[in-house]
Amino acid sequence: MKQVLFCFLLCAGLGCGSGKNEQDTDVNEGFRDEAPVANKDTASNRVSATVSDSSVMMQAVSVAGNYKGLLPCSGCPDSEAELELKTDGSFILNRKQAGTDKQVAEKGRYSVNKQMQVTLEGQPEGQNRFLLLAGKLKLLDKQGRLQKGSMARKYGLIKY
Repeated sequence: MKQVLFCFLLCAGLGCGSGKNEQDTDVNEGFRDEAPVANKDTASNRVSATVSDSSVMMQAVSVAGNYKGLLPCSGCPDSEAELELKTDGSFILNRKQAGTDKQVAEKGRYSVNKQMQVTLEGQPEGQNRFLLLAGKLKLLDKQGRLQKGSMARKYGLIKY
């Protein structure tokens, strides 16, 4: 019995002290030189870098699709709108004035900047800039800021 126990302890001791074999790996290997991503600024900088590094074509693809909602109308009641943003940078905007059957279709080009702001070229100022947020195009004011209050809730387009 003593011999069996002695052999067991000897084998266990040799196994533990043998060092690293070829199959052992350090789970932290390759991460030692990286700074931890702990603060808020670093995380937001990574997101900004990702967006700014992507090409304009990739941005156009990510916003491309059909959107529906309510938009302001200069000199007329608000209009129900359907907007199709195509991957080639063109758009089709169909508007229907509230209370009428009159529909107007407009075509043009759009652009997307690094902040994911979509600008419809040839549309009236204050009605041509949107911010893409979670599948919605939120209407921006003339200075490029998000609308506030009832305007923010009322105007915008939802992807469908």
